[in-house]
Amino acid sequence: MLDSSQNQNEHEQQLDAIIARYYLATEPGQPPNQSGFVAQHPEFVQELRDFFRDLGHLERDFPPAEKDPALCDTMEMKPVRYFGQYEILGEVGSGGMNHFLFN
Repeated sequence: MLDSSQNQNEHEQQLDAIIARYYLATEPGQPPNQSGFVAQHPEFVQELRDFFRDLGHLERDFPPAEKDPALCDTMEMKPVRYFGQYEILGEVGSGGMNHFLFN
């Protein structure tokens, strides 16, 4: 027989997988209906309601830059030319660790 910590761990892993499927479903641009999504997972009703409530707070308090025109200009990436007293001449390589040439 499984103890309660193993059951809780499995329950949390299943919930994480369900939430991950929700995020994957939102990638095309139109998220699935939240009520319908909750109805598909009756054993996680309260957890998913809590998740969607918290997600709503996050989206309200921290809107994505593409939805907030005031943030769009500040989010543009501009190349850095100077790092302290050093001028960046170019990138030496790319990958796990980037190295730069300084003058």
